[in-house]
Amino acid sequence: MTAAARATLAPEFYNRIDEVLVMSPPRRRRRTWADPRPAGDEGGDLLATHGGSPVASGTPLAEQILQGKLGSGDVAFLTVDGGELGIDVLSSAVECLRPGSSRQRASRVCYPRRPRSMAALRILLSAAFLVALGAAPARAAPPTRLNVVVVLDVSLSMRDNDPDYLARLAARLLSDLTDARDKVTLVSFGSGAKKILSAGGDAHDALQKALDGVVPADKCTDYASGLGAAAAELSGPQPAGERRLVVFLTDGEYHPAKDPAEGCTPATRFENPKLADEDRARFEKGVLDAASRLSAAHAKVFVVGLGGAFDKAKRSRALLDEVAKRTGGRFLAATSADRVPELFTDVFATLVGAPVFKPAPAGVVSIDVPPDAEQLHLVARVDDPSGGVEVTRGGTKLPFGKPANQVSGPTLRLERGKRPRGYAVVWLGKPDPGVIELRPTSSKGPLAVWAIADVGTSLRIEKLPAVVPETASLSGLVALRSGQGKPVARDPSYLGKVTFHVELAGSPPRALPAAGRETAAFDFGKLAPRAAPYVLSARAEHEEGFLQVEPVKLEVRVIHQIPLAVELTPLAFDTMAEPGVVARVTARVVAPAKLPADVRLDLVLPEDARKDLRVEPPTLAFGPERREQVLSFSFAEPESLRGTDRRYRGELAAVVSAEQQGLVSAGVRWTAPVDGTLRAWTLGRWLREYRWQLGLGLGVLWLLLWLLGRALAAKFPPKARIHHMEVGEPFESDSLIKRHARRGAYRSARFRFPLGKKAKPLVSFVATGSGFEVRPEGAAVTELGIEPATEKRQPFRGSWEQRYRLGDRYEVWLTRS
Repeated sequence: MTAAARATLAPEFYNRIDEVLVMSPPRRRRRTWADPRPAGDEGGDLLATHGGSPVASGTPLAEQILQGKLGSGDVAFLTVDGGELGIDVLSSAVECLRPGSSRQRASRVCYPRRPRSMAALRILLSAAFLVALGAAPARAAPPTRLNVVVVLDVSLSMRDNDPDYLARLAARLLSDLTDARDKVTLVSFGSGAKKILSAGGDAHDALQKALDGVVPADKCTDYASGLGAAAAELSGPQPAGERRLVVFLTDGEYHPAKDPAEGCTPATRFENPKLADEDRARFEKGVLDAASRLSAAHAKVFVVGLGGAFDKAKRSRALLDEVAKRTGGRFLAATSADRVPELFTDVFATLVGAPVFKPAPAGVVSIDVPPDAEQLHLVARVDDPSGGVEVTRGGTKLPFGKPANQVSGPTLRLERGKRPRGYAVVWLGKPDPGVIELRPTSSKGPLAVWAIADVGTSLRIEKLPAVVPETASLSGLVALRSGQGKPVARDPSYLGKVTFHVELAGSPPRALPAAGRETAAFDFGKLAPRAAPYVLSARAEHEEGFLQVEPVKLEVRVIHQIPLAVELTPLAFDTMAEPGVVARVTARVVAPAKLPADVRLDLVLPEDARKDLRVEPPTLAFGPERREQVLSFSFAEPESLRGTDRRYRGELAAVVSAEQQGLVSAGVRWTAPVDGTLRAWTLGRWLREYRWQLGLGLGVLWLLLWLLGRALAAKFPPKARIHHMEVGEPFESDSLIKRHARRGAYRSARFRFPLGKKAKPLVSFVATGSGFEVRPEGAAVTELGIEPATEKRQPFRGSWEQRYRLGDRYEVWLTRS
């Protein structure tokens, strides 16, 4: 890039350019601003021509154009020809490579024609391709939660006043506490300011590496340049929900240069009593102007004075104190390493709205994790290079079985200055409620631990109704709660420095010290009724600035007491225990003619009815637009009452709720009689209820009996009939097995042939399952009709209807009966 083109860009904008390629301008441009005027000219008429505003606060013309037109991933071409500047903002490289884009269109919109360097073109196309791979499909960037600019003093005096590198240690801790929702920018200053790095809050390694290179090496300490660089970093519009913080770390005395060419001299020390008034005023104005710009950007400045030099530099301290006050921040003194972790856990927790737990140092420190914490940071003081921290829960060591994306640490950060100073940090995402214990791995004294539970912090006004009667005091509580409105146990020493400010419009605010508690009570006494509501507002502050919570407002109406009268119809029913509505009761307001406010009445039933009945809605709510309501009664558990006979007697009562009884001037209780009968189910009702189940049961029983009969039939086969005839005789004879029932006619039946007690048996037939076995005894058995015919003298399996010849006299066969 030529010097002429570079002259149009502010340093902080030029630092954000990813790559500079020397190329010829494209012939066709998508959006082009060009004007034949000197490259360094900052005239506002050109910007106004393109819808901009006149140049303000010394912002170069090119930066104003590009900030409004150049997005992440876009390509900008600056052309300089004879002092004339042309700015070309081209489509995103991702859009150039999007599927569906024609080559002609891509060439026309995205690619330069006739590059002077083909290598440069190849670099551009390769970069565009890589961007397309990494960025598609495009996703909207998540909103920034915290935008932190850490400004570090790198003047030579820091070597003497901060020999332990506490400034760098503090910056390390802040960067370790941030996450992907945050943005961290590191800036160093001495004679001038230098932006070291701007990265996402989860780029911990990059931030730590950048801090390694921050070394005091400058003679001057120019507050204005450091604060001005922070203001430039935060100069853009503030996105919704983003909180901005500047942490200004210095050792004390303001020592700028009167003339940059001459540098700083002892005569330009801000503490020098002989410094000319006009020079002092100019130095002071530079600092306060930067503070005003930060205030306009809604950024708070926390000034951290390191070492003891601030005790002597009274003018410098007063100036920085004014910077903190002007931006809503605080001036903090960190004179020892003990204060660094405590101060910066407090600063971080203030911005993200999280409570800090500070248990007393001990050999084993216990942290009780609140149930609604989204994440937890544990910071332990570790000054021993060989030391560390062990983290356990119920005897189980870190990571407690959690996935890698929900736990990190313990990570040890150590500054090896004159004396080693450091800390260990542990992060847990979605921590389980319960007690976590930390203990040092080396036994060098007790362990100091600070825990940040990200539950959010909100300010609430509690125990104050929206409508108050004229007879009651306007009183309630103002409380610090979690983001979900739940109580959170905060450190009493922290709460001891919290003050609530409660103000009723038209009266002076009241300061209510928290006195070590999360709540404070207020009472404005009795107020006169009126049509317009009273506006009550509350805010909270910490005396050291470690509390950032949105103020709250609440409107309260004060009215005359209501002469309320309510009428209820009787509750009557006669039924069996059935689901659904069994009775309805109508409640209506009889007086007054118009209710000035909502009134809620609780319903009270007799004891036995209260156990068995359920009413919807459970309470009565009347208001200016609702004067009548129908109550539906049903049995809570009708199945358990089917066999019960019961009578219900007594009264149904509607009673004004306890917190609203002061609103009503007449009675607060109205009743209606209860006459209910519950009857047990009859046999017909039982049969009707379970007819399908009974039918299904009978069907299943019939099927089981049928299957059982089939099984028994298989076990005990039917009776058989034996047929026989003598060889050569034309007639056959038969006999039933039942004749031999005494010996068993079923599975174990065994009978011989010929029949008769005195006959000599020739063969036996023995029942086996559904068949029988043939056992030759006095003669050989031949199966007829089977070739070749063989005589059998060993038992074999018989077949129904098969004829067998016994010797040369008989033929026998069996058939089923």
